Amino acid sequence: MRLVQGGVATTPWGTTWQRRGPTSSKATADRYGWVKGVNDTWHFTLFILSGRIRDRGGAAIASRALREIAQIHDGDFRLTGTSEA
Repeated sequence: MRLVQGGVATTPWGTTWQRRGPTSSKATADRYGWVKGVNDTWHFTLFILSGRIRDRGGAAIASRALREIAQIHDGDFRLTGTSEA
């Protein structure tokens, strides 16, 4: 792309793009721990390596802890993959 006078860019095949104005960006990284959401609700984000819960050394610590949380929790319990690549 070639930038010409007035903030207009022209591609090699003749398409032109004009700058629309200032842009802004927001952080897209996951925020771990407690985060306040809309309507004063709170969400807890937990990192799980490779999206898999794996107990090691014969002790079912990870799976047991998540199971106990799920049993006493009254809200939604969601598992989602990260979109960062």
